[in-house]
Amino acid sequence: MVYFFSAYLLDPNTILNKQWSTYINPFNNFFLYILGIAIYYNFKDTDFNPKINIICLFFSIAIFILLPFSGDLINIVTGFGRICFILLSFAIVFCFYKLKLNLPYGITKTLTNLGIVTYGVYLIHPVVFIYFMYFTSTNNSYVILICVPIITFIVSAISYNFLEAKLIKVGKKITYERIKDINRTEATRL
Repeated sequence: MVYFFSAYLLDPNTILNKQWSTYINPFNNFFLYILGIAIYYNFKDTDFNPKINIICLFFSIAIFILLPFSGDLINIVTGFGRICFILLSFAIVFCFYKLKLNLPYGITKTLTNLGIVTYGVYLIHPVVFIYFMYFTSTNNSYVILICVPIITFIVSAISYNFLEAKLIKVGKKITYERIKDINRTEATRL
């Protein structure tokens, strides 16, 4: 899927702005979500040397910042640039995931709550932005920069607490019942 968008649907000779609708297609970046899941399930029980992890994180971020791409943004979402940024993004996420930090409870709680609503933020932010622009008709970028993220986080938290959390609970219950049925079936076969 990554290669399909990068090599066939996005034209490296046309600026990204003119291809934005193709670039933001959810299937273009779906693999990033899959990579995140793969990191969790493949490395959740694996420990890494904290010093090596910090060094890898530092170098990944430094390379990410210092890569010599220039010109239009299309250069980093197609071809070699796309592969570089995918690999570096993977390394950065992996290193942060395996990073062992002992933070104060307040910071830990805040970051945990932010982490819980981030998928909602990802899904809801364009809707909030469009409605905010429609209802306020403001061109003040400072007002937009302050209000849209705050409203997005509030709506995402409400969505998580009143919709997502309940659906997750239902999904776990269904899964648990299904596993019990499978175990009963297996036990009767023996």
